[in-house]
Amino acid sequence: MKGLTYTFKIAIIFCLSWCLIVISSPTIASDAESLNRLQIMVFAVQLKGCDCRDYASGKYLSEGDYFTIRTTLSRGNQYVIMGAGDSTVRDLDIILYDENGNEIDRDTQTDATPMVAVSPRWTGTFYIKVKMYRGFGYSNVAICYQ
Repeated sequence: MKGLTYTFKIAIIFCLSWCLIVISSPTIASDAESLNRLQIMVFAVQLKGCDCRDYASGKYLSEGDYFTIRTTLSRGNQYVIMGAGDSTVRDLDIILYDENGNEIDRDTQTDATPMVAVSPRWTGTFYIKVKMYRGFGYSNVAICYQ
């Protein structure tokens, strides 16, 4: 009986330790938080008739870091490119470039939820730069269109 009790106690300690590690892990909590924020934004634009086609998720950025997404945008469609950072992100921005590196549009708000709306005049390759201006943490991006 003592052996089972001791084994049971060890199992409980192991489970509690594992749960504490998972709950306090910034990787799991931060990425999930960022994705949840983005999903709320996506739901809002879907209510307005947009469909979302592309997602880039789970990118951890430090201040000054960025990542770039290559995509094709089509003439005649209206696009909403949006991102969301977790609670440690202070200013995340989206900058849209054409295939020649010319800036088409950018988010200018100082927040963790950047958004750019664009109706391209031509169908082609575009680049979405997601940059961490202030803060650090995870960010997720969605491309929606109508």
